[in-house]
Amino acid sequence: MSPLVLYPVLALGLRLSQHQFLNISTTRSKILHFLSEFTWDLLCKAYADQTFDLKYFQALCLLAQVDFACCKPGRAQAQVALGLRLAGSRGMLASEDPSRSDNEESLENREMI
Repeated sequence: MSPLVLYPVLALGLRLSQHQFLNISTTRSKILHFLSEFTWDLLCKAYADQTFDLKYFQALCLLAQVDFACCKPGRAQAQVALGLRLAGSRGMLASEDPSRSDNEESLENREMI
């Protein structure tokens, strides 16, 4: 699994964990903050490298969920807006053309968006 996707999935899972170590709210908060910031840094690097694959869009969506759950709705909204803007500029939001071939990548993109 790509680190871009792994870290926000881990953050979402940690929010629900009942492990004793995570019962201390400051510990849970610090770990979630670290995972969120680290993922955001990875996304920014991928953006700078113009690496917009399926994992990038998945990570943006997952991180938006993490940030919204951690009371950062502004940042979550920015991530969703960025994802929509990039998907639109890459033609991923266009109506489906039935004459297009159904290769694996286009199926994954349609499932994601």
